[in-house]
This record gives sequence, C-alpha cells and structure tokens, in this order.
Amino acid sequence: MLKKLRSTAGESIGETLIALLISALALVMLAGAVSSASNIITRSNDAMNDYYTNIGTGETEWYNAIKSVIQ
Repeated sequence: MLKKLRSTAGESIGETLIALLISALALVMLAGAVSSASNIITRSNDAMNDYYTNIGTGETEWYNAIKSVIQ
C-alpha cells in the first residue's frame, strides 16, 4: 500500500488542467457552430417564406400543403 501511495506514476495537475482547458475550448467552438447553423437555418426559412409569398397563389398553396405535411 505504501508503495502505491509513494508512486509518481499518473497524470500531473498541470496535464489535467490543460486537458480541461482544451475540452472547454472545444465546447465553446461547438456552441458557436451550433449557433451559426441555427442562424443560417432561420435566414434560409425567412428567405423561402418571402419567396413563396411573392410568387403567386398556386405555388403558395403548394408550399403550405408541403409545410403542413412536414410539420
């Protein structure tokens, strides 16, 4: 038991902190990517709605029918 307690094998506190820092940075980058993707999807949906609103009745009815099936 004493041999195990005195052993210096394993990770140091510095290595552990660096690993946590890298993990935190990866999570921040992932959150930014998800946020950007969400904004792109929102802008795309808005553009699609504007397009179908402005092109006429037949296409709008078709779009609304497809949209109701998807939802």
